[in-house]
Amino acid sequence: MNPGKRLGLLAVAVLAISSHLLRGAVVDMEYFIGADPGQGNGTILSVSSTANSTSADTPPVSISNNLPPGTHNVGVRVKDSAGRWSNPLVRRVTIQPANYSYPVASPAAAQKLVAAEIFIGTDPGAGQGLAVGLVEEGFVASANSTSPLNSGAAPGTYSVGLRFRDQAGRWSNPLVRRLTIRPAAEVASTIAGLPVGNTIPPDPATPQTYRLELLQAMSAGQLFSLTIGGAVVAIESRLFENRADFLARLALAINSDPAASLLAQATANGSTSVVVAAKKNGAKPVGWLQASDTLVPTLIAQGTLGSEGRKIVSAEYFVGIDPNAGNGTAILLGSSGANAADFLEATVSISAYRAGNYRVGLRFKNAAGEWGNPLFKGFASFSIFNPVDTVAPVITLAGNATMQVSVGAAYTDLGATAADGEDGNLSGNITVRGGVNTALPGQYTITYYSQDRAGNSASAVRIVNVVETALPVFEGNPNIVHTVPPSTVDLFAGLVASHPRFGDLSHRVRLLSGSVDWFTPGTYNLQFQVGDPAGNTATLQRSITLGSNATFYPGFLTWIKGRADLANAVSSQRLAEADPDQDGRTNAQEWQADTDPFNRWSALESQFVPSGSAYIMRWSAMQRISYTIEESSNLSSWVEMDTSMDFETDSLVETQIFPNLLDQKKFYRLKATPKQPLLDLP
Repeated sequence: MNPGKRLGLLAVAVLAISSHLLRGAVVDMEYFIGADPGQGNGTILSVSSTANSTSADTPPVSISNNLPPGTHNVGVRVKDSAGRWSNPLVRRVTIQPANYSYPVASPAAAQKLVAAEIFIGTDPGAGQGLAVGLVEEGFVASANSTSPLNSGAAPGTYSVGLRFRDQAGRWSNPLVRRLTIRPAAEVASTIAGLPVGNTIPPDPATPQTYRLELLQAMSAGQLFSLTIGGAVVAIESRLFENRADFLARLALAINSDPAASLLAQATANGSTSVVVAAKKNGAKPVGWLQASDTLVPTLIAQGTLGSEGRKIVSAEYFVGIDPNAGNGTAILLGSSGANAADFLEATVSISAYRAGNYRVGLRFKNAAGEWGNPLFKGFASFSIFNPVDTVAPVITLAGNATMQVSVGAAYTDLGATAADGEDGNLSGNITVRGGVNTALPGQYTITYYSQDRAGNSASAVRIVNVVETALPVFEGNPNIVHTVPPSTVDLFAGLVASHPRFGDLSHRVRLLSGSVDWFTPGTYNLQFQVGDPAGNTATLQRSITLGSNATFYPGFLTWIKGRADLANAVSSQRLAEADPDQDGRTNAQEWQADTDPFNRWSALESQFVPSGSAYIMRWSAMQRISYTIEESSNLSSWVEMDTSMDFETDSLVETQIFPNLLDQKKFYRLKATPKQPLLDLP
């Protein structure tokens, strides 16, 4: 082995650990060989840093080539942007004489580890350190957890070395670590500054709550969608639907969705908003509720687990692959509070692992039953005599990588097998993440993980589609005939959609195509569609027929546009208070009488002439208007003389009025009212 090359690789490995000891970016790096010359007095290395790691150039080969045979201490430390140097991390490098010959391979029995020793400070030589016991003898062993420094050791930084001996009598190179003992006063001051007990005032558990508001007017057929904790709910606004009806339908859509209803409860608040409250207490992640278009969510209650729910009640750890929350090795807690916990020391046995790099995950659970994200620490297991295994195991799925199952049916996972070239069959150590809820349609991912005893991991994925084959069904009269103007222009009136599994889906019905001209008689064909939560759709064809007496009287805006367009009128002549034909009647008055506002000879007026002992009232009647004669004795209060009069065609009408017998003065007038309901469409 080239000793200079070995030195370079060692420095890079050490620096990957050193960068995590500082808070700022690493800006400088130095190394030294032998005694520590002090911070800033080593040999500078050029560095390349990122937020989480640092690498260094390999030291010049000439330095290591000039070192005499023997074992040398190599120290490396880094400096951050605040000017703070880290403690040095020290490794031992042994340079063999030029004529050194490596021993031939020994029998397997001779390679077993049978002894270990530690030393503090200067290496006393192989076999001269303090003997420590082994957790397990064999090819892989770990020393007992023994502190080489007693409680009376003076404050300072110490080098601690550890090495092993095999059955053939060969000692390994020592692994050296630095251990710092802080002054007692500094430790006491740090402990005194820590919070005592539960510093968070007691508070109740509450759900996170949002208010959904429509900030702008809706347009017919506008799609509104919500995402609640990943569940998507979408509905369309309907023609002539008011805000209150739309918001009530939106709340119903949330509460009836099989996925969203598990997460939240919605309540409509009249025509102003919909309140959406999470079903579980506590704050939710950013973006837990999102909305489209002008449907804007506002957080009105953050939500909390409460003082009791925040208390940490259990902890666990795992090595390597995360086995999912609750499946790790339990750790006994010493004490816990609302936001902190102490746990007793837990020893991770590495005897079951071969040489390689590993990670240990640690996580906690609160009284509300929620597990936190794991915190990770890495460690390396070294092999003195054997090469490191870098080949991952192979996972083979049992069954297809993509599967399909019906909603409500039972799903049995077929599992997988794992095999490794060194460790053999690992099928019993497969970790599975993900699951399938056949009550909810959708796509589910199941991931299988396996790790060998050298820390190499592999994964395989299976996709399971939960599908619903039954389609929604429509109920309701497909052919509607109106002989009089309908009381409502709701195209969805009487339509009911349902599904045998998802229940009533009427709130999901949308107009797919077609429209109705409510001012013109005829038959109009419409197509409606409904979709279920599984994505299946069904359609319905409906016809709406308007008889000659079933049309609506147009609202003013529609009416004046039709009249003014024919007359090529400018915008000022289209106003309700305008009188373009100068007949003394405004456009609004002529709209109510259905007379032409651009023809001064077309006006609602009556003639009152004597006829013998009576009087004749004469006027031009319009087909779409109902007429009523009213009388008054003082021109302030008026009463109807008879029921209203309707005519099938435009006519010249005469009616006879007899004088009163009390010889009182009487005044008469003609009242005109559209006989169809008013419908002011844009």
